[in-house]
Amino acid sequence: MAGGYRADDDYDYSYKVMLIGDCGVGKSNLLSRFTRNKFSFEPKSTLGVEFATRTLRVDDKGVKAQIWDTSGQERYRFITSAYCRGATGALLVYDVTRHVTFENVERWLKELRDHTDQNIVIMLVGNKADLRHLRVVSTEDAKAFAEKEGIYFMETSTLEPLNVENAFMELLTQIHHVAHRKVLEVGDEDYDYLFKMVLIGDSGVGKSNLLSRFTRNEFSFEPKSTLGVEFATRTLRVDDKGVKAQIWDTSGQERYRAITSAYYLGAIGALLVYDVTRHVTFENVERWLKELRDHTDQNIVIMLVGNKADLRHLRAVSTEDAKAFAEKEGTYFMETSTLESLNVENAFTELLTQICHVPCRKVLEVGDDDYNYLFKVMLIGDSSVGKSNLLSRFTRNEFTFEPKSTIGVEFATRTLRVDDKGIKAQIWDTTGKERYRSLTNAYCEGAVGALVVYDVTSHVTFKNVERWLKELRDHTDQNVVVMLVGNKADLHHSRAVSTEDAKAFAKKEGTFFMETSALQSLNVEIAFTQVLTQIHHHLSAMPKGETINVGGKDGVIAFCPSQI
Repeated sequence: MAGGYRADDDYDYSYKVMLIGDCGVGKSNLLSRFTRNKFSFEPKSTLGVEFATRTLRVDDKGVKAQIWDTSGQERYRFITSAYCRGATGALLVYDVTRHVTFENVERWLKELRDHTDQNIVIMLVGNKADLRHLRVVSTEDAKAFAEKEGIYFMETSTLEPLNVENAFMELLTQIHHVAHRKVLEVGDEDYDYLFKMVLIGDSGVGKSNLLSRFTRNEFSFEPKSTLGVEFATRTLRVDDKGVKAQIWDTSGQERYRAITSAYYLGAIGALLVYDVTRHVTFENVERWLKELRDHTDQNIVIMLVGNKADLRHLRAVSTEDAKAFAEKEGTYFMETSTLESLNVENAFTELLTQICHVPCRKVLEVGDDDYNYLFKVMLIGDSSVGKSNLLSRFTRNEFTFEPKSTIGVEFATRTLRVDDKGIKAQIWDTTGKERYRSLTNAYCEGAVGALVVYDVTSHVTFKNVERWLKELRDHTDQNVVVMLVGNKADLHHSRAVSTEDAKAFAKKEGTFFMETSALQSLNVEIAFTQVLTQIHHHLSAMPKGETINVGGKDGVIAFCPSQI
């Protein structure tokens, strides 16, 4: 079912739609007919921009159409240009009885495309189709132009009313389909990847409302200040994969800055938020960006967000200045309004899509028997550091609060695509108990990668890492890829090993480093896929003709880089 009227606040998505075209073509009547079912024979000229809303059901989802009626008068053209920003759809209107309004369509279309996203959905609308005796623009000419430009086309009459409902509904349906080719809502536990994102910026810029608007579609005029860190989740489908966004709202108050720094750990995306009405919050963006980059991976995906864009009369930071800063720093940029729900959905989903593209350029899931190489990877470390849960989380997406102790060695497999090659990871979970240490030594043989695991809440397990690392290096090839993994990172209140100490140790030993939580599925996927990627890169970089024994479908084979 599509169309109909719904309560204005009962919606799942909000889409901004522009009405553009020359003065007098009937844009205001299109707006009033669609949103209020009213028509005026003498509508007032629009001065600048007006807008109205209507909420409908599209493809069984509540969609709020926020429709902006822009002036067609020359002296207001600059306002039209500015208000194109954030639009996901547009009705480009001409008057079928005035040929000059059709001639100007090309200019309007160019301006629209210059100021909007390339995926904007556009419909050419020939209005006043009831005035058949005065028609000067043929349906065929208009249709041919629309086909040439790759846009939709419809003729309407706001007087009769003919096709007004159809034009808006078709546009909204197509907008919804475009958005959902990238991102769809899925069940909260039905996901393939979990991405940690942080919301950072000064206090009072609207981070908490961005979080609540995106995760619960709620807005508060008096949100409480965040004390330390809060987080919420939402699960969506991005590029046909279930992605659970774990979004951390960090305090912008000075007395909590140290807490904020600690919570950057493991983030792979960030919304860096300022208030467009307070220039000082924009000035502080540079400091936040430096702190973010100091505490996160170099591949983190960052979006600069100018919030409260609805407060146009109070604006202190121009869009141009913010966009220039974002371009200089190599970050994405968007302006939002949590009050109007403008671009909130777009900002988060664009960030999630870009995050998904970063790891997916390297690693994709493939069938278990569809692989080119088999890599043996060891999980080693003290008993109870969570090796078994890391194994089960990565290979089966399972977690247990009472895992059985590993007796000797267990292993499981998972096959992925790494750098366009099928890689089967054979992961060996070795016991950390003293009486089984000799088994661990024997089972290191043939490993090309290892995760050396400690528990961030147990300092003794971290102290023992040096011994585990020595044993590993004594029994494996010197080129084995090693990652130090601090597990149980979700237990913040019980932490005994600082990230800084672990990172310093890993740097000294020349190993990779990551903190994980098998419980929250934080960084588990990333840790394993990074090790597998590095193993593959190392093998690919070996001198031509040099060989090393790795697994293949037919057992142990000689690997030669020229075969890749």
